[in-house]
Amino acid sequence: MLSDPRARLTTPIADRELGQITEEVLRVECSRCMRIVEITRADAIKLYSASSVWCAVGMHLLADGCQHRTGSHEEDGCWPDFVDAN
Repeated sequence: MLSDPRARLTTPIADRELGQITEEVLRVECSRCMRIVEITRADAIKLYSASSVWCAVGMHLLADGCQHRTGSHEEDGCWPDFVDAN
């Protein structure tokens, strides 16, 4: 049963290190303002290192803030959605 490929648990793309990701283009989208940021895996590794987790890199790429502002510091900011091409 555990040898069945469907039984294997896979790590979500957001929780993987850049060196473990096979996709060439990485995308993170703000679920709030719908802004999409793309970076190639090679550029992300050059800028952040192969051991960096994609979630942290994606949050950094969206760090300049969401285009929708509420005026509340706790509520402002992007809500990342990590697009998995698989």
